[in-house]
Amino acid sequence: MTNRIVLSSDHVDSHGDVMTKAALESVAKIINGDRKVRCTVDHKRDLPSWGKLINARVEEIDGHYYLTAEQIEYDIYEDVDWNKDLIKASCSHNEQPFNDPDFDIPASLELSADPQNFRNYSEFRNYFNFIKSSDVDIKTQEFGRKALINDPEVVLRIAEYYFIYKLLKPTIDKTTKKISDKISDNLTEDTVKLYDFIKKSIKKFMLKAIPKNRPINYVIKLPGNPEIELFANITDAEKLIGALKPSKLKKVRDEIDQISENVLFEKIQFTLTEKGKWKFNFLQTDKGETIGRKTSFKKRDHLLELVKKKEKNKHNNA
Repeated sequence: MTNRIVLSSDHVDSHGDVMTKAALESVAKIINGDRKVRCTVDHKRDLPSWGKLINARVEEIDGHYYLTAEQIEYDIYEDVDWNKDLIKASCSHNEQPFNDPDFDIPASLELSADPQNFRNYSEFRNYFNFIKSSDVDIKTQEFGRKALINDPEVVLRIAEYYFIYKLLKPTIDKTTKKISDKISDNLTEDTVKLYDFIKKSIKKFMLKAIPKNRPINYVIKLPGNPEIELFANITDAEKLIGALKPSKLKKVRDEIDQISENVLFEKIQFTLTEKGKWKFNFLQTDKGETIGRKTSFKKRDHLLELVKKKEKNKHNNA
């Protein structure tokens, strides 16, 4: 099932931003690439995709420019024979992979944040200045979302020389030196510095981010093919630090091992539970398929229905 929609325009949007014609054309080029932009529910990173964007174009209507594209919805849902709690979603007439797996391994740590999560751009810059003043080698980058509510979110890309990278990647990345299975929770100096940085970056972000009094999303990305993503929705930095103990990460590595014996994937995500344990959420294949927990798909569908109702009410009241 396909549906053409307006994604953006050169009008002032709800966040006060304006897209130029050139910017709209640049986005259209990305959508029309060999790898497809995945359809998400209000930019929720921890929910499975429900389809892809294709055939984008910039149209001029009454003197204004609009970026439109077709949405392809997943139309095949199948049980997974190697795990009864999982389901596979795919498009019957499109097997192009997604463009969001992060294959480029950074030379240093990289932290990204959304200016919309701060009261003004000055506070956003102050947060980045705080990050750069830390005693780890790190770069900063901003990203933007056009959600109804932009959840407070920070993304940290990990360089391959850190212990956490070496621990999780070797089972599926043959170029990474394998770490012994005999690991303990005694951390190296570099890892202590990294975890201290993560803790400080969380506390500072929670102090400055808006909306206030909401849990924040702290996303740890281990780039490469495949990419590993650890997603934590937290109100306490210590909860995430506790979940990054080597003994807990080894359980993630073991589960990745088991999953990779049954399916090839380009990206895999684990989410942090209330009990401070990592739980497999979903993965994406090189055919643009998504395999994830049935509970994750149900959560996606529920939120998608709520978003559609809000958009319908907004349209009816306009």
